[in-house]
Amino acid sequence: MKRPAMKALIVALLLSTALAAQTPGQSSWTIIPVAGPVGWPGHKLMLTAGQDSISFAIPKGKTLTTVPVAQITQIVSSPVRFSRSQQVVGGKTGHGTLGPYLMDSGYGPGGGAGIFLLLAALAIAAPMHGTSHYVTLTWADSGVEQQMLFEVSKSDLEPFTRQLRGILGERWIDVEEQRSRVEATVKDHQSEAVQIEFERDSWCGEFGFPKGAYRILAVLKGTEAEVYFFAGEVTFTQLRGIFHARVADPTGTESVEYAPGAGQIVSVPWQGKRLRLLQD
Repeated sequence: MKRPAMKALIVALLLSTALAAQTPGQSSWTIIPVAGPVGWPGHKLMLTAGQDSISFAIPKGKTLTTVPVAQITQIVSSPVRFSRSQQVVGGKTGHGTLGPYLMDSGYGPGGGAGIFLLLAALAIAAPMHGTSHYVTLTWADSGVEQQMLFEVSKSDLEPFTRQLRGILGERWIDVEEQRSRVEATVKDHQSEAVQIEFERDSWCGEFGFPKGAYRILAVLKGTEAEVYFFAGEVTFTQLRGIFHARVADPTGTESVEYAPGAGQIVSVPWQGKRLRLLQD
């Protein structure tokens, strides 16, 4: 066999071996860890996603960890970086006029994890664009919650999103999509908002509301509702909290209902009904 033909055969064999080594349905991408228990911030890793697991490995080296898909609680895709402990990386937490006031009571607002992360992103004053994209993966390991924040190149974003979204379904949360949805909802229903007064510093889930006047907007879907709180004008930038609620019969009062001896909001009045805010 001539040398060029032999070289071509060797290349073909190596390629077929590499393809055979990868499980069907798996895809791999280069990522850059930002924070979390796997790898070193700023150093590249290989993420391989399959139907049953997501693994992180040193390029051309050993696998550092494998996360079963069944243990993943959510994965959030965002053009901005933020953590769950109120720190928006390179941004602001919005304790003034730029965004929601986040409490220190833990994690898990009534609107759900996706809404919390959406509001964290809304608190950032910088526009949502750039050459990078960030993903926050959250999973449970032996009852302990783990979280990893990493960067994905925008050139890989479309196939990465398609693969992971196909595997995780509703556990995949796209912050830009959520932001667009909320913006459209606020614009379509802003004329329906009514004023409400918090006579004391109040809170619900992760969100705090200093004493004062607010406006609320509720979008009802049967016996459930999505409730938006605004500080001042009913605009996207004045959004201070989003909650899921159950629609209940009126209690005979138009005031805010609190938990006994606390500033925790239990329900708010809305057009002759009661909206009972869900805390988790």
